[in-house]
Amino acid sequence: MKFLEDFYYNQDGMMVFTESYHLKRGYCCGSGCLHCPFDGITIEEGAQGGQSSNLALVQCPFCFESFHLPMNAEDGSEQHFVYDCEVCCHPIALTLHFNGDELLSVSAEKSN
Repeated sequence: MKFLEDFYYNQDGMMVFTESYHLKRGYCCGSGCLHCPFDGITIEEGAQGGQSSNLALVQCPFCFESFHLPMNAEDGSEQHFVYDCEVCCHPIALTLHFNGDELLSVSAEKSN
């Protein structure tokens, strides 16, 4: 991420993502971000360009904050990957299990 292009720090020292960052990410996370360009499009409506997706509610094992992560069931019935927490940016090892388009379970563990 590039300072000022993708984010800046507000007067309270908090990191704020820019509209450019959100457009690169390509979907609304549902957190009510200040510069979210997906106004009026909820993540339930599939802001990822019409792909078959599910929402995984993930709780970070580092900061314990929760966020929604759009998932594509077409990527396989068991998926393993590392995703950086949208709140504290620590890496999370995720395992997701699907039955068809239905998300069955999500496992989130600390990653190195």
